[in-house]
Amino acid sequence: MSKISQMIEYLQADNQWHTSEEIAVYLGVTSRTVKNYIKKLDSSIKVISSKKGYKIEQADIQSDEEEEIHFNRVNTVINTLINSDDRVNIYDLSEKLSLSESVVINLLKEARLKVVNYDLKLEREGDFWKITGSERNKRRMLSSLLYEESAQGLLSISVLETIFPNVDVAQIYSLIKQASTKFDVYLTTFDINNILLHLLIAIQREKVVSIQKKRGKAVTFSEYIVTNTENIANLFFDETDYEELVEIIRLSISRKEIPENIGDEVYRIINDLVGYIKNIYDVNLDVERFRKQFSLHLSRLIERVRKNEKVYNPMVKSIKNESPTIYECAVLVAHRIGELCNLEINEDETAFIALHIGNILAAQIENAEKIKVAILMAEYRDNSQIFLQKLQEKFGDTIVITNVIHDIKDIDFQNTDMIITVGENFSNLGITTVTISPFLLSRDISKLTDAINYKKSELKRKSFQRLLTKFIPQSNFSYSDKVEQRKSFFQFVTKEFEKHEIVTGDFEQDLEQRENISSTAFGRVALPHSLKMDAKKSEGYIYVNPKGIKWGQDITVYLVITLAISMDDKKIFREIFDVLSNIITNPANISKLIENKTYEEFVSCLLKMIV
Repeated sequence: MSKISQMIEYLQADNQWHTSEEIAVYLGVTSRTVKNYIKKLDSSIKVISSKKGYKIEQADIQSDEEEEIHFNRVNTVINTLINSDDRVNIYDLSEKLSLSESVVINLLKEARLKVVNYDLKLEREGDFWKITGSERNKRRMLSSLLYEESAQGLLSISVLETIFPNVDVAQIYSLIKQASTKFDVYLTTFDINNILLHLLIAIQREKVVSIQKKRGKAVTFSEYIVTNTENIANLFFDETDYEELVEIIRLSISRKEIPENIGDEVYRIINDLVGYIKNIYDVNLDVERFRKQFSLHLSRLIERVRKNEKVYNPMVKSIKNESPTIYECAVLVAHRIGELCNLEINEDETAFIALHIGNILAAQIENAEKIKVAILMAEYRDNSQIFLQKLQEKFGDTIVITNVIHDIKDIDFQNTDMIITVGENFSNLGITTVTISPFLLSRDISKLTDAINYKKSELKRKSFQRLLTKFIPQSNFSYSDKVEQRKSFFQFVTKEFEKHEIVTGDFEQDLEQRENISSTAFGRVALPHSLKMDAKKSEGYIYVNPKGIKWGQDITVYLVITLAISMDDKKIFREIFDVLSNIITNPANISKLIENKTYEEFVSCLLKMIV
């Protein structure tokens, strides 16, 4: 996708004012380049400008062909070639796309690089082109393309019905749900979508339609789905297709039973992971629901990786950017599994792990962030239980009621963040106090919501400020454009830490090891760190490069916050990482942060962003 198209999408995603500096950070270009992009926009795209920045009004997006080939056209080329029974003439392709032959040649070059990832080849014979490889890999690629083209990587039933108009999508979807109940199989939403998409692609690509043959009795969950899909679609898969679909579904389900041959191994790994994550990340995964569901997932994961069965997870980017703390915990889990099983766990599999640990970790983080509230109400109120029940129903996710008291002198100020007084107006208690009616009316709910949100931000800001100023001293701040490459930066920061006896010489290799698992870059910021948490003492280092550091292929970052953590401070890592990652995933915040040339200005700006 061209930079101009990316800019338009960014402006459309949030219909607010965006400065040229903010857009520049998001795109990885200069502010002057952004202004040039604005000038190049098609007249049909209306962008208004003011002192506040730029704002887009029109929803339609048209890519700029002169800037870069839009990825949808590459996908169209790949789709055309895969779905063709024979070779495709470049002139026919050019006519279909209404593009010149030279432009189509460039599209084909980009397509060639893309199909390699699916063990396919794009071959040329004079003016004719074709994609060669196994049918299974072709279907895998078609599945991937559909996820790419779908908004946010999500494929709803309505979207699939549009893509496959001649197939009863809803009936096959219902079949999968019904089969999961019949065979007592646990399916996540993504499991269902993955199975459904494979079936739809197989139906679309089936060449011969026949209902003359009859299958034997379906014994397994996978056989049941494929056989009944044939009945719904009024066709008969050939034996190879049938067996491949059965195998794909078998690898795409969370069985209730763990296969005996790897059951003991999975049991040992789960026990190790629970202890490892508790020790490293201070998170408790020793929850029955997690053990049960993740055991099922882990058995499949090990089987897939050992057989080199690749899965595509379109949610990698969104999970990483929207839930950085959860994704980071998943990286630790993936790394540990890899160590224990001598396997390489890729980003797609890591994102699936994140889905499993997400609910457990999110609940623990939310509980830790709940506001401790004391209720001060008159003893004579006979509806106190009804009131407390209502309060718990409305605000149970954000507050913990630590005490219900009837006299001011009974307040435990050490264990209270806020006091809610009911029907009695108290002031100057030396602590945040909100007075509401005993009926919990809509205005009371609104008043409490504002007060709780403000208090949460205040507590988080104060706690983070204490941690930050202790964790990252003024001497560990640099504003410079001297370091331009990731490798050079790792060498630089390791020397800085060694100078103050924070880490050993292995730290540089540890940073690279973590980076090789999954990039620590979030947009235009990176948070590099070691997986080992074996620093001599805990410190961080802030490095701002207004011209950017080349962090990886097509990745430029402007801000790097390196974390060196000792085992004694493992909780600090999670707290700092959580707050920082939530801030830096917003490009508007980054554009403001990298303007600060001193430590004091940077910290002050950072603290204002905590919400």
